[in-house]
Amino acid sequence: MHLDEQQLPDILETEDETGQPLTLEVLRYFFYNGEEYALLCNEQKQDERYIMHIQVEGDEETFEPVDDDLQAALIQFLEAPPQE
Repeated sequence: MHLDEQQLPDILETEDETGQPLTLEVLRYFFYNGEEYALLCNEQKQDERYIMHIQVEGDEETFEPVDDDLQAALIQFLEAPPQE
């Protein structure tokens, strides 16, 4: 595999609730009910996971947190076995 063929992870740099820098790695992009979401993990604490809704405006993506009810539904969706 050539270096230019390797896929680098998508990294999102943001702030936590207290304003501290937070670096998240996108583990997976997925669609749910026609909307795009991303499963992310904290680079410093690999056991911390986040799900964010992706808003696309032009060529720019914005990652928005989801509410608790939607997050529960998305977790259930991600944990479900794949349908054939």
